[in-house]
Amino acid sequence: MGGTSGGGSSGNTGGGGLLGAFLTGVEWVGNKLPNPVMLFILATVLIIGLSAVGTGMQWSVQPQRPKIVMEQATDATGAVIERKKLDATGRPVIELVDDGAPVSPRSVLTSDGIYWLTANLVRNFINFAPLGVVLVSMFGIGVAEKVGLFGAFMRAVASVVSSRMLTPTVIFLGVISNTASDAGYIILPPLAAGLYAVFKRPPLAGIAAAFAGVAGGFSANLLIASTDALVAPLTERGAQVLDPSYSVLVTCNWWFLAASTFLLPVMGWAVTAWIVEPRLARQQQENPIVDPVGVTTDQSLSPKEKKGLWWALVGVLASVGIIVGSIAIPGAPLHGTMPAASPAYGPIPLAWSGEGAFTPAGEATRGPTKGTLNVKPGVALDAGWTANEETVRGTFRTSQGVEVEGRFEPAPPLQPRWSQAIVPFIFVAFLIPGLAYGLATGTIKKAGDVATAFIHSMSTMAPIIAMAFFAAQFIECFKFSQLDRMLAFAGGKTLVSLGLPTPLLLVGVIVLVMIVNILMSSMSAKWTALAPILVPMMMMAGLSPELTQLAYRVGDSVTNCVTPLNTYIIVVLVAVQRYKPDAGLGSLIAMMVPYSIIFAIIWTAFLLAWVALGIPIGPSAPLWYAPGH
Repeated sequence: MGGTSGGGSSGNTGGGGLLGAFLTGVEWVGNKLPNPVMLFILATVLIIGLSAVGTGMQWSVQPQRPKIVMEQATDATGAVIERKKLDATGRPVIELVDDGAPVSPRSVLTSDGIYWLTANLVRNFINFAPLGVVLVSMFGIGVAEKVGLFGAFMRAVASVVSSRMLTPTVIFLGVISNTASDAGYIILPPLAAGLYAVFKRPPLAGIAAAFAGVAGGFSANLLIASTDALVAPLTERGAQVLDPSYSVLVTCNWWFLAASTFLLPVMGWAVTAWIVEPRLARQQQENPIVDPVGVTTDQSLSPKEKKGLWWALVGVLASVGIIVGSIAIPGAPLHGTMPAASPAYGPIPLAWSGEGAFTPAGEATRGPTKGTLNVKPGVALDAGWTANEETVRGTFRTSQGVEVEGRFEPAPPLQPRWSQAIVPFIFVAFLIPGLAYGLATGTIKKAGDVATAFIHSMSTMAPIIAMAFFAAQFIECFKFSQLDRMLAFAGGKTLVSLGLPTPLLLVGVIVLVMIVNILMSSMSAKWTALAPILVPMMMMAGLSPELTQLAYRVGDSVTNCVTPLNTYIIVVLVAVQRYKPDAGLGSLIAMMVPYSIIFAIIWTAFLLAWVALGIPIGPSAPLWYAPGH
C-alpha cells in the first residue's frame, strides 16, 4: 500500500485542499495500524490484562434483564385481569429488573485461567462459528470462480445494455456480486472500465460505479449469501449474552436487503451522472487518458462461453430443484420444522410441555438437571414456585432430596428445518452451475481439476483462517473474563436511562460502525468484536438482535469504498492506474467519497422509514426485543 499511496494527480482531482488533507491523514493513520490478525492479538492481551486489573480492583456490575410491564385491566365481564402494558406505538413496555448476583471479572492470569486458555486453545478455534461458514461456502464459490463462470456471466449481462443503462447495470452487478464473496472486486472494475471506453465515456467512471456497487452495497443482495451466514452466528452469540435461548436465522435481514438491491443502483446512478462522471470528464479533457496496455474493450463471448452459460443455467435450475424438493416434498430431509438449536453448537432442545432444561442458580457442579413440572403460565404453584410466560422459577427437589433453586426455561420456538442448511444451499447453488460451465467449456477435463478449484478457493482463505484463530481466542477470553457481560449490562442500562428514540439508536450504531470500518475493514472482524457488546445493549433498549445486525450491515457497507484498509482497494487502484498512471490512493478515495456520503444518508433514511412503517426485515425477524419471545 505504501508504494502506491504516495502518488496523486494535481489539479482538480480531489487530492488537494481540505478533503485531500483529510484523506492523507486517514491514510497515514490507517497505515500505522496493524493488520486484523495483530489487532486481535493485541485485543486479547488487553482483555487478559483488564481481567486481572478488574479482579484486583473488585469491579462488579449488577445484572439486569428486560421484563415486560404488566398492568391490571377489566375484561368484557368486568373481571380483573393482568395484561401487557403497551406504549403509544403498541409495543410492550419493558423495564429492567435485577437478575441474580452482581457479576465480577474473572482473571485469565490465574492458575485456573491460564489452564483454561491453554486447554481450550484449539477448541476455541474449531468452535468459531464464522470459520466453517466461510470455508464451506467458498468450496462451491471457488469452483464457479475458477472455471470462469462469474466473468462470463458479468460480460454476458453487461454486453446487452445500452449506454444510458450502463451505470445502473454495472452497479447492480456489483451489488449482487457479493453472493460470490469477493469475486466482484477482481472481475467487475476492469470490465466496467472497458465497457465505458467502448461508449466513449470516462473509463474511471466505470471503475467508480463498479467499486461503489461491489463495496458500498456489499451487504445487499437478492439471494442469501455467505455474508448472511457469516454474521448471523455472531449476532446469535451476542444475543445469548443476555438471553441464552435466543436464536437468529441466517435469513433474518433478507427482505430489507433484497429491497436495497434496487435502491442502491438508483442512488449510485444519480451520484455517477450528477457528480462523479462530469468531474472525471472534465479531468479527461484537461489530461487525456493513456491508451492502456493490455486492456481490451471486446466484451463478446466465445461460442464455448455461450455454451457454458447455457449449461450453467441448466445447473442453476437443477440445484434450485434439488433445494426446493428437499424442502417442499413431505418426508424430504428438510421438510417441516424443528426446535431452534441453541446455543449454536448445542443439542436441539425439547419442546416445551411442562418439561424443560433446569438451570440451577449460581455455579452448578453437576451441570444442568432435568425435571418435570406440570404447570401453566400464570398459575400459582406450591413449594415457592412462580410462573409466567418467560420462565418457571422456584425450588426443585432432586431425587436425592436436595433442594436446588433455579428455573425452568421454555424451549425456543420452532424453526423451518431448511433454516439450518443455508450454508450447504450456497455450496450446492454454486458448485453445480460451476461444474456444468467447466465441463461445457473444457476448463474442467478431469476430476483433478475440481480438486484444484477447491484448493484454489482455500488458498484465498488463508488470511481469514489466520484471523479466525486469534479472533476466536479474543471472543472466548472476553467471555471467560465476564467483561463482555459487564460491559453489555452497564452499556444497556445507560442506553435505557437515556431514553433515546429508536431512530437515534439506529443512527448511532450505523455511525459507530462507519467509523470503525475506516480502521478495520473486515466485516467478520468488526462484528466479532462489536456483536457481544452492541447486540445485548440494544436488546436492553428494546431493539431486536436482527435489527441491530441490519444497522451494522448498513454501516459496514457504506464506507467500504473509502477505507484505505479495504483488502481489495489496491486491486481497484491498479485498474485505475492502467488509465491514469499517476493516480494514487487519495485519487481513488476522493473519487469514491460522494458515493459513501450519499449511500450513508439515503440508505439510513430508508432503514428508518422501513422500521417506522413496522415492515418485517426478514422471515421470523422481529423489529423489537420482548423477553421470552
